[in-house]
Formats: sequence, structure tokens, C-alpha cells
Amino acid sequence: MASVLLPRPYSDELLYGAVRRYISYAGPVDRNRFLEILTGCRTRPVMDLPWCLTHISEMTYSTWRMSPVRIANQLTLLPLYSWHLHPLDAELLMTMACGPIGTGIKSFAKASVNHVKRPPHLRMCPVCRSEDMENGEAYWHRTHQIPGLLFCPNHETSIVETDAPYVIHRLNEWADANDAALAESNTSCLTPTQAARALEISKHLAKTLNGELDIHVDRTIYYMLLAVDGGLCKSTRMLPVTIIDEFYDYYSGTLLDLLGLPKLERDRSCWIFKCINNRDYGHPLQHAAIEVFLNDVAKKRKILVDVGFGPFKCLNQRCHKDNGLATARIVAADCWPSGLRITAKCSCGFAFSFSKTNVADKLSPGDYQIESTSPSWRREVLSLHADGKSAPRIAEILEVDSQTIRKTIGENYPYCTALDERKRVLLREQWKAAYAMYGGVLSDAKSAYYILHKTLEISDNHWLTTYNRKHANWNIASSPNIDDRHLPLNELDERWSKRIDAVVAFQIAHPLSLRPMTYTEIAEEASLKYKYIKYLGKASLPKTFISLKLGRLKLSIR
Repeated sequence: MASVLLPRPYSDELLYGAVRRYISYAGPVDRNRFLEILTGCRTRPVMDLPWCLTHISEMTYSTWRMSPVRIANQLTLLPLYSWHLHPLDAELLMTMACGPIGTGIKSFAKASVNHVKRPPHLRMCPVCRSEDMENGEAYWHRTHQIPGLLFCPNHETSIVETDAPYVIHRLNEWADANDAALAESNTSCLTPTQAARALEISKHLAKTLNGELDIHVDRTIYYMLLAVDGGLCKSTRMLPVTIIDEFYDYYSGTLLDLLGLPKLERDRSCWIFKCINNRDYGHPLQHAAIEVFLNDVAKKRKILVDVGFGPFKCLNQRCHKDNGLATARIVAADCWPSGLRITAKCSCGFAFSFSKTNVADKLSPGDYQIESTSPSWRREVLSLHADGKSAPRIAEILEVDSQTIRKTIGENYPYCTALDERKRVLLREQWKAAYAMYGGVLSDAKSAYYILHKTLEISDNHWLTTYNRKHANWNIASSPNIDDRHLPLNELDERWSKRIDAVVAFQIAHPLSLRPMTYTEIAEEASLKYKYIKYLGKASLPKTFISLKLGRLKLSIR
């Protein structure tokens, strides 16, 4: 089989540059014909995410001895873009790079201009260029071509642009690094603080490209933990919009423009929220900017310094009795008046919460609160109880507190089935039936099916909240086919009044607490929007002081 004797690539060199050096060595050649032989198809040079790597590997194997995957990982920017992808998506991206058709590869990898502004020209570090020239010749470093990288990670000097275009439209634009002219640095307008933050982003991007980032938790929860650690929010369950202002003040508009990041919108459609809530969304530059920002803010407080990011030993001794490994990972964190409360979850289904002040290699009873258990563990408890063992004895055997055992024996404890998709679908259908059975009144359904509701709340809370607040479900008590917006006002008031009257009557008959019931709680229990009753005029009121009349809402003493 024919081969192309390309020169061996240098450290951190682009495939784009190695092929261009061969053309410089060979002299005048038909570049179109040469590329067709090298790649096996008619294409143009691509700097960041080339394709046809399988054919290129076959043509260069006699000198390079590199597989297509190795070429992709060492001579392209593919590792940078695949780091934040799901493993299956990263595998698909590698398949696209090795295949003969590269259509859609950049949009799939989030490398298109729709995510960040890419540089107009290829870039170099002047110090790296001088060192390369002393060693023989200059070449295109792949690290320097990462969008948003403003400083050389090795020398901490400013990266400058050349006259070589970033995207080639004609083959005569394909420039050799030795012939490229350097421009002036565009980072002179940055303050020392801004330059230091840009340098941190550059180092983060370089680590991402080289696979040196080491994160043991899901990136979404990792971001939220840093936000809690830095005092930007009180819980990992909700991120306030004010984080956008903090992000802008941290970097400033000048630096954000130089980085090429998209415009910030002050609502939850902003790309910051999308990147935090979905690790597969966004460009690596966006993730780097967010992580550098959150890490720096978190350093000022260090709430999690006594806890770390896990993993922790599961309370189910069956998970670690053989190998002693910690298998529970953080899934949530909440700031309570008494301090930070961490919730960890194991793949077996156990979820438990604990305070940072009580963390040790092994949690003892009283240091934690179990949120959910696994079905197999629950069956084991019931089996031991059926054999005549008492709750304290079972607690001693299973190394948990006796209160948890009593709750489990009394069938008054939820169990987690979040990892079983078939079971989760079954629980959803059961809740839909229960919700419809009680006419769309949330309080009645929760009271009758407490365990079912609690289990869904732990394992599938997003679906449960969405379903309970879905507009189509609010009308299930009367007529699901009628849109409330087209009903006369008196009919609306009558329908809403009946729902809220039912909630109030239930709360009076079955009081859950002595505190006043807020309008938001009333609306949620009645399956209505808060705005329907917010004009009562007060923030909260006792349950026994609510009376709803036809036509309008009034207050009177019952």
C-alpha cells in the first residue's frame, strides 16, 4: 500500500502543521492532489477538528506508527471538546473524526461560532517560537489555538496573533509557522487582576486538552457545590439569577469580549445556567470560565474543607464490607441555620444527609439522617424482623440507628428506586392514578399516598414537581377539556373556591404544624397558581382564619 513519508510531529504540534511542514520540505506540489492522496477524499486543511483520520493513519503508519485514535488525541483539539461530553457522545465524536465524512462534526462538538467567538488568525507564544527556532524550526502548537486562551500556560506570556488565517478557504492561505508574521498583543488593555484570571482560564483549558482535570463528582453538582461554598446560593437545588451579575463583575466586559464568550442575558435562559445544569451543553471555554469563577469565590469561605467532595462510605454495610470502598457521592448541599447539610447517595439506593461538623471515616448514629433506603436492604430488615429480632438488635447487626429500623418495619419509610427506570415509570403511573382519584387536590393525594409521594420526591423530584404544577392537571377536578382562561370570572371563582375550601378543611381537620399556612402553600395544595390568591393582601395567615366566598376572596373568622 502507498504511503506518505511525513516528518514526525513535534510535541504538542497540530496535524495541520505537520502536513504543512512536509509541503515546505517537498517544494512545489499539487496541494489538491496531495491532500486527496493523504486523506482519501477531496477536502481542505482543517486546523482544529480534522476528519479522515483512519486513512491518514494508514498513509503515514510507516513513519509515524500512530493509530487514528492516537492522532486524534495528540495532534488535534478533539480531547478538548470531548472532555465535557457524555462518554457515548465522545465515542461518537471520535468515530466522526476517524470517518471520511466530517459534516456536522464542529456543531456536534460545540466548536462552532454559535457557542464562542473563535480567533480570526492562528496564534503563537513569542517565547515558544524563539525556543523552537533555536531547536531547529517553528511549528503550530495546538494548545495556542484553543479559543479563549490568551496566555501561554508554560511561560505565562501573552499569546499573539499571526497573519495566518484560522479557517482556510483557499489552499494558498495554508501558512507555514516559520513564515508567519507576529502581530501586537491584545491583552495590554487588561488590568493585572484581569490578566491573572485570564491566565487561570488558559491553564484550565490546557489541562482540559491534556486530560489533566480530576473531578470525582458529576460536573453539575460540582458547580453547585462550589456556588454554595462561595455563598452564591443557599442550596444546590436552586441557583439565583444574581450569579450572572457576580460573574460579570468578576471578569468585566473587557475580558469577556477578549475571551470571545457570548453575551450575558439576565435570566435563566443565559448560557451560564445551561452550562451548570447540563454538562453536555456549551463550549469548553464557557465551562472553564465558570469553574475558575466558582473556584475563586469558593476559596474565600471554604465551607466544604472539612467535608470534601466525597465519596463517602455508604450506611448500607453490604456496599463496603468486602472491599471497604466509599461508594456514596454528594448529590445536594443546603445551608441551614445550624450549618451546612450534605446529602450523599449510593448506587444501592441509600441516601443520607449529615452535617460537616460530624464527618468522620464512619458516621455514627445521631450524626446522620437517612433520606431513603434500597429495596434489598428494606427486605433484609423485614426478614430479620420476621425471624423475631427486635429493632435494636437489627440496628446492631446492620450498623444503623434503631429509629431507622423502626420506621422501616412500620412501612413508614420511603425507599429509593431512582436507578431503576422501569420502577420509576411504574411509580409515575401510580401517582397519576392517585392524583386523578382525588380530583387533582394535592393535599388529599399526598395524605393518602404518603410513601409513594415521598419516594418520588426523593428519586424523581423534577418530574413530580412538574407534573403537580402542570396546567392540564389543575383542571382534572372538574373538566380537563375546558381551558380556565375562557370561563366567566364567576365560574372560575367558584371552581377555585371549592378547591381552596377543600384544602383549608383538610388542614383544619389534620393540622401538620402550628405555623401559619402561606398563600404559596395554599395554592400548591389546591393545584392553583399563586397569582390566583395572592391578592388576599397578607403574606400568611392562620388556617382557621380563611374563608372563601363566591365571586371574591375575603377574610373572616371561622
